Amino acid sequence: IEGLSGDMPLADVLETIFRERWQGVLYYLSAVAENEPQEIEHVHKLRVSCRRLGAILDVLADAVPRAPRRKLARLADEIRQRCGEARDLDVEKRFLESLLPHASVEDAGAIEVLCEMAVNRRARLQKKLRRRLPRLTRKTRHAGIEMLKALDVVRKKGRPVPSSFDEIG
Repeated sequence: IEGLSGDMPLADVLETIFRERWQGVLYYLSAVAENEPQEIEHVHKLRVSCRRLGAILDVLADAVPRAPRRKLARLADEIRQRCGEARDLDVEKRFLESLLPHASVEDAGAIEVLCEMAVNRRARLQKKLRRRLPRLTRKTRHAGIEMLKALDVVRKKGRPVPSSFDEIG
């Protein structure tokens, strides 16, 4: 993550990482909601961003109150779940397309039908995602703001944490 250094205060490092991961989720939520189903990498990157956000939330477990952290973790899990079937269909379609160059004429016809079925199911899923993602975006934005407030409280309380990563070793 750009801007991090070993001499930064640990609280600043954790907040920077958290912000980067949280904003990544928000960015890809918007990208998935606004783009066509053919833009399959957005769904994949959203799911990866949610996993990364979950990882920093785990790191913050001992420092931040449970409620705001848990709320955001649950939202990240829900987003990942809702996008899971879409990602599976994207991977299925890619796999089927990779078979086409090696398939017989008869098999190619069947593979093309399966591809078309996957494309149609994926388009229906995209419509559902477009309806659901704005609500999840609002909730994720709000939960992230609550996490930032919790991090600020931790910083102001001056909990005993190493002042930098250099001190951790």
